[in-house]
Amino acid sequence: QIPSNSTTTMMRHSIFLLVIVGLSFSFAYPIENEEVKSVKNLAECIVCQGVASELIRGLEANATMDEIAILLKRSCSIVPTKAGKQACNNATSHLLKNFEKFFPFVLHREDYTPHTLCTMVNFCEVPCCVSDAPEQVHIALAGDSINSMSVSWVTSKKDTSFVYWGTDPKNLNKKSQGSNYTYTSGGWIGILHKAMITGLVADTKYYYKVGGNTYGTSKVFSFRTFPSKASSWKFGVIGDMGVDPESLNTVRDLTNIVKNEQIDVLVHSGDISYADGYQARWDQYMRRVEPIVANVPYMVCPGNHEIMPLNELGLYGYKYRFLMPGVESGSNSNTYYSWNYGPVHFVALNSESVLNTAHISDEELVWLRKDLASAVANRKQQPWIVVYLHRPLYCTNKDMIACGVEALLLRDILEKLFFDNQVDLVITAHKHDYERTTSVYNDQPFSNGKAPMYVINGAGGNREGVLSFPPNPPKWSAQRVSEWGFGTIEVTKNSLNWVYTIASNLTVADQVKLTK
Repeated sequence: QIPSNSTTTMMRHSIFLLVIVGLSFSFAYPIENEEVKSVKNLAECIVCQGVASELIRGLEANATMDEIAILLKRSCSIVPTKAGKQACNNATSHLLKNFEKFFPFVLHREDYTPHTLCTMVNFCEVPCCVSDAPEQVHIALAGDSINSMSVSWVTSKKDTSFVYWGTDPKNLNKKSQGSNYTYTSGGWIGILHKAMITGLVADTKYYYKVGGNTYGTSKVFSFRTFPSKASSWKFGVIGDMGVDPESLNTVRDLTNIVKNEQIDVLVHSGDISYADGYQARWDQYMRRVEPIVANVPYMVCPGNHEIMPLNELGLYGYKYRFLMPGVESGSNSNTYYSWNYGPVHFVALNSESVLNTAHISDEELVWLRKDLASAVANRKQQPWIVVYLHRPLYCTNKDMIACGVEALLLRDILEKLFFDNQVDLVITAHKHDYERTTSVYNDQPFSNGKAPMYVINGAGGNREGVLSFPPNPPKWSAQRVSEWGFGTIEVTKNSLNWVYTIASNLTVADQVKLTK
């Protein structure tokens, strides 16, 4: 059954007004130059937003997709020019084809608007940047984690890609040229740059800036190389942190920690920015965390908000934005890889699929077995093995999919492998709370260090809110906290000290020490 005539009239009237605005830019002009082409792109964007607004309105009124499709096609039929009709029908076809199975998810996102939806099908554009200058600068470990650092940044326009560095902020006397590239999915408009800083020496503070010959350079940032003379090594750990008000305390605390040089590396175990297919959130997030990730290496793995059903549309912001040591560790991937730092061998895994379910690919599993075997053989140099991935193998909150079926699936694939190779700590996220297990294997608690200890640290702060816990946890659940926060690890050859801190007041909510 089709909705009432009044509903039809309302939908047609709204689309008609927007289409007329679009047509005022005129689809009829032949594309003769970039200026005219830009005007036509804007007109298509306006038409798409009109179609998308009615699609959303129809769904919110509980109309079926078939009913909405009929109404949209009828609405397009009243557009007064052939080119305008074609633009309206194209937008309708793209939105219905690409979003029919995703709209239940989309409608729960408060910042999804007709414009954001139209960016996802490339009818509207998303400019990357607030100016022509370099922004969103971040670094990551490369090479052997001592002598090299990768640097990434974004500009609004194409330019050469240089990084300048030195040990004196007023004399950046070394330079290397990188490369630049782009992606256009999601309507994103910008240029991504990458470059390598090589020949670094341990125990040294370096200063650097990035930029090109045309649009200038960034401010000067700094980082310290591997502290070979330190008595301990320190790492920050976050998960599920979006560009949302809920993450502001965590960002503030980490900014101060980095400013005071209290961590050597920051690990993020998935769900970065909560872009959910809208590319502008990537840019907003990377600008917000730049004071952190431009000054300490930022080592990431993907979560479901990076590799999710909407990525069937090709919205892979993660794929293009992060350089991780996949080549160095033999995976040739930035979604799973490994790296050494001091006495720790870190392993990053990809637990995601485009079906939004827990998944470890066969290729990744083959690589993991080989990597862990190598790590065990190298245990004298790196006595600790720490794994991080997004989805948990153990958790106890009320989500019986993530903490039930999917956790059991991941245990079936990974738990014995972790146990047999004496993995010490497994860091996960996904659930928006903090939980730590005892050392545990096959659902049975062990004394500390006799089996892997699991941490669920999905409380960096995001718009979905913090979760609560049901009563009566199993014996292996050692601590549970429903507060936004972050983790830190301090490691020596003989000890690993894990701390969870509440971001709002810097209260230590959990602490445990493993020893060898």
